[in-house]
Amino acid sequence: LAEAEAATTLAPERGRYWRLVATLHLQREQPAEARAAIDRALALEPDDAQSLVVFGLLTQDTDEADRALAAFERARTLAPTSPLAHAAAGQLHLRRGEYDAALVCLRKAAALAPHDGRTRAALVRVYQALGQRAERDAAREALLALYREGRWDEPFYVREEWREGERRVVVVENLELTGDWARRYEFQVYAPGEDKPQLVLTLG
Repeated sequence: LAEAEAATTLAPERGRYWRLVATLHLQREQPAEARAAIDRALALEPDDAQSLVVFGLLTQDTDEADRALAAFERARTLAPTSPLAHAAAGQLHLRRGEYDAALVCLRKAAALAPHDGRTRAALVRVYQALGQRAERDAAREALLALYREGRWDEPFYVREEWREGERRVVVVENLELTGDWARRYEFQVYAPGEDKPQLVLTLG
């Protein structure tokens, strides 16, 4: 981080250096510092796709989520071969329940980066939400293949998510069944504003 900040002192007109500082602050969970740096980067280079993605990642969980999505979509236009831009836009569309838009982005991301397990997992959720079972099963098999090849580290993924009143229900599928009491699915129920599930139900 010190070296990146030194680069901005030596060449303050280079947006890429400010973007690097923002990225490092983001990795360190320092949002205020990251925001100041990425704002500077975009002021210098407003059409830099990578800076737009960093801005989106920084603001997607805030009250600026609309601006985050616009940044991701702009990045997709500026860098059509960037799987990260398409994946980031698709993930945010998915979280907003905009499944058709999410599908367009995530399919493009998967085509550009077929070994990205996070994108494959998101595609399972999108197809499930759209009721496209054959496509859902194919996406799941692709994710399972990545897991068996060692390209997806986690032995589970979020298969589905919906709301029941004010509560959020998350369905987690375990890709590997082990032990005498193996569980295929786990239903996690979250109360509003809570990060830990209020109730967990399992299904073998």
